[in-house]
Amino acid sequence: MKNTKNMLLTGVTLAITLFASIQLSAMAPEKKVNPHLEDYQRQFTELDIQGAKQTIERHYRFIKHLGLNDPKNVTLKKIYQDIENQKQRIKCLENLYYGNKAYTHDEYIKYKANCPGY
Repeated sequence: MKNTKNMLLTGVTLAITLFASIQLSAMAPEKKVNPHLEDYQRQFTELDIQGAKQTIERHYRFIKHLGLNDPKNVTLKKIYQDIENQKQRIKCLENLYYGNKAYTHDEYIKYKANCPGY
C-alpha cells in the first residue's frame, strides 16, 4: 500500500512538472518585427528572406535530382558555398527585420547591400 502511494505521488509530481514545463515553453516570447521599419522595408525584407529560403530549397532539390555526392565536384562546391551565403543572408536580414532600429531609405539599402549574397 505504501509503495502504491509513493508511485501515485511520484506520477502526479511528474505530471505537474511536465505540464508546467510545457506551459513555460509555450509562453516563450515571440520575436517582434522591428516597429521602426517602413511598410515597404518590412515587405521587401520579408520577400528577401523568403527568396533566400527558396534558393536553399532549390539547391537541395537540384543536388538530390542529379544525385551529386562527390565532394570534389566543382559544381557541388559552388552550390554548397551559395547555400552558406544564403544562410548568412537570412541571418543578416532577420537581424534587420527583428531589430529595433529605424533606417532611412539609404541606410536600409546600404544594410541590405552589405548582407552576403546580395
